[in-house]
Amino acid sequence: MGKPKDLQHRIGQLREQIRRHNYRYYVENAPGISDREFDALMEELGRLEQEHPELVTPDSPTRRVGGQPLEAFTSAEHLSPMLSIDNTYNEDEVREFDARIGRLLGPEETWSYVVEPKIDGVAINLVYRDGSLTQGITRGNGLAGDDVTQNARTVVNLPLALAAGVDLAGSVIEVRGEVYMSFGAFKAVNAERGEAGEPLFANPRNATAGSLKLLDPAVTARRGLRAFTYEIGTCDGARVPDSHWERLNWLRERRCPTNPNVQVCGTCDEVLDLCRDWEGRIHDLDYPVDGLVVKVDSIAQRVGLGATSKAPRWLMAYKFAAEQQVSRVERIEVNVGKSGQLTPVAVLEPVRLSGTTVSRASLHNFDELARKDVRIGDHVLVEKAGEIIPQVLKVIEEKRTDATKPYPRPVKCPECKGSVREEHSEKKKCLNDHCDGATKLKTRGYLPIAEDRCAVCGGPVAIPGRKTAHKICLNSDCPMRGQEAKREFMPPERDRCSVCKGPVTVTLLLYCDNPRCPGQVEERIAHFASRGAMDIEGLGQALVHQLVEAKLVEDMADLYSLDRDSVLALEGMAEKSTDNLFNAIEASKSQDLSRLLFGLGIPHVGAHLAGVLARKFPSLDELRNASEKDLLGEEIGETIATAVAGFLARESTAAVLDKLTRAGVNTRSGAGAVWESPEVAGKTFVLTGALAGYGRDEAARLIASRGGRVTGSVSSKTDYVVVGEDPGTKLARARELGVNELSEEGLRRLLGLD
Repeated sequence: MGKPKDLQHRIGQLREQIRRHNYRYYVENAPGISDREFDALMEELGRLEQEHPELVTPDSPTRRVGGQPLEAFTSAEHLSPMLSIDNTYNEDEVREFDARIGRLLGPEETWSYVVEPKIDGVAINLVYRDGSLTQGITRGNGLAGDDVTQNARTVVNLPLALAAGVDLAGSVIEVRGEVYMSFGAFKAVNAERGEAGEPLFANPRNATAGSLKLLDPAVTARRGLRAFTYEIGTCDGARVPDSHWERLNWLRERRCPTNPNVQVCGTCDEVLDLCRDWEGRIHDLDYPVDGLVVKVDSIAQRVGLGATSKAPRWLMAYKFAAEQQVSRVERIEVNVGKSGQLTPVAVLEPVRLSGTTVSRASLHNFDELARKDVRIGDHVLVEKAGEIIPQVLKVIEEKRTDATKPYPRPVKCPECKGSVREEHSEKKKCLNDHCDGATKLKTRGYLPIAEDRCAVCGGPVAIPGRKTAHKICLNSDCPMRGQEAKREFMPPERDRCSVCKGPVTVTLLLYCDNPRCPGQVEERIAHFASRGAMDIEGLGQALVHQLVEAKLVEDMADLYSLDRDSVLALEGMAEKSTDNLFNAIEASKSQDLSRLLFGLGIPHVGAHLAGVLARKFPSLDELRNASEKDLLGEEIGETIATAVAGFLARESTAAVLDKLTRAGVNTRSGAGAVWESPEVAGKTFVLTGALAGYGRDEAARLIASRGGRVTGSVSSKTDYVVVGEDPGTKLARARELGVNELSEEGLRRLLGLD
């Protein structure tokens, strides 16, 4: 054992045995040796590593709890975005999801689904380099999250090193998963906290999130966290299958824990049968599940289906019905959001709902409040929408008394007492309860050509193209002749449902137009400072309220000219907390343009679209000078382009942006290095066969970053078919149509990578 080679061999042998037994115990639930035998292996490995520290590696089983406590978590970017999932509770919407996939793929395509339990835990992105776990990142805003690597290493069923089987040297692989706490572990943790006089966790999900964010990984290790892996993100330097089902098998072969209840369904009917079956037996599981995730199996078809700004088009979550409770409305309050919209909120007698205590529930808008006729003193049925946002479903009429009081529609803003403006929502709803349109908000309608007139001369108008959302005046003497003029909104009394042709209604929203309204200012600043935006740690809602109330800030740009002594004088502020706040404000100046754009609160622009804008316009000046037409793109339609252009054109916006620039806030995008190649931009690519240098997703990302587009099927509009090893029938179809062929080397040259 004294020889170096023999010693290294024994250490390697011990590590492999321990990993194999760990997998059998924690994943397969079929231990192969006794606890005493396992402990003996761990003791021998620990002793050898202690005697020969030069042979210790980061992926050794002894390193699961080896890190020192952290001072704070840092942010880390994902190699590829972690988008959200569209949810539904409705079988009809699952069928529409299936029909939409058929329309997008085309009549010649067939597809199947993989259906997985939706674990109610915390999403995590695990980065394996050369096969070893080097980083664990929470989902965060989808582009970046908290680096919780030390705590991820304590999750006992996650491999610190992927079992080989293939050469993983030089590879970079993102493995997506969900960390959770079993009901048994949750009960044990709460019992321990109760004995210690500490507050109990409300539910396993909260306990999981809290455990992953502990600064001491040794404490996290005692919480009994587990994980299921369910997806591969970026995959460079390793070949993975072109099927999600086979990718799950690939993960299992690498000793990644995957859910044993995953099933393949060939049709939508099979998916729905499975959903109905699972809804009645989720409580048989020892871990929290709130629905099923339905995914298209083929990775190539996924690439062709693409994604919206928020979620992939190739998957949907079917959520099980939320828990409901009856409560009493104690009062109704009005919140003023960052856009100025007034939203009624029911303040309730506290009730337990889906593991948490609920005392407030959204009433959405004042039309909804009137429609449901919710009054102060009413007993109402409450549920959590998506098990997250509490909402009032209906009034329990038989419990209503004469003491209940209707809540009047406000005529003044509750925060600033300024005037309130009414504005139609951009959506309409069918009034026929038996029509599908009753559950799906319809896009806004427009006046028919025959009824419309030019806003300048009153003459007739025409639509210049089938897909345009504009009209032009036909009067040759009119200044608007040949120029585009937006169509006008059709009043609901003149519109009809596109499904049943019956009457529709449109919601009236209430807005406060005072840009200095304290309610709006507080919400905008709190959003600007949030983790997904400028990430100013320590600037929470309570401190924002104090800053606004003390008139120290009137907009987010004022944060960069705060007076330290004035902040120190605020309640609850001490020397250290004030220093930390000012350090965080200073550090936020270097955030990327995408975070700044998200933080500004531009209507319709979330974190993903902020990234899209920052890539298209790498500097704030370029974006501010862009026209509405310049903004239009594959992910930015007319509604969003109008909203962005309108927001940037406001005098109040310009004033804030100028102040931010003068304060030294970064206004450029690090994504500016991504360039549009003239050989690639506007071209359509199809990938077939395995690419040795990088995975399908990475190839598609590189093509997209240079302005190209990847689809799942070959057509006459395809410009290039990229041919890897073992190409499928797409190559034959491409040759029939005379489509240009590219080898992997040819693709690299075209992308400028050689």
